[in-house]
Amino acid sequence: MIPAARAASSTESTSFSRPTGTTRLAPTNFKGEPWGHSVVGLLKALHTQLAVPSHVLEAAQLLDTYYIAARYPNGWVEGKPADYFNQNKAEEALRNAEEIFRFVRDKIL
Repeated sequence: MIPAARAASSTESTSFSRPTGTTRLAPTNFKGEPWGHSVVGLLKALHTQLAVPSHVLEAAQLLDTYYIAARYPNGWVEGKPADYFNQNKAEEALRNAEEIFRFVRDKIL
């Protein structure tokens, strides 16, 4: 492990844990801005500038679990996405997306 890439010290107060040996929270675009498909990663990058409540991070975790599995027929060992998702799960995902949207909108406006 490269010493400069060690995780943050245990004195840092955050509502998420950073994997050992990494310092980058989310991929960045060519301008160095956070970018990517992981809502959790984007919120963790935002966390360096403002506090992200744990319930918002938990909502993002659920949405991230749906990213591949819900979109691609080979996202599961067997069956198709419709075999694993239903109306209740869709509504839960929508509620979580709305919660994240409200958090971000309230910080922007």
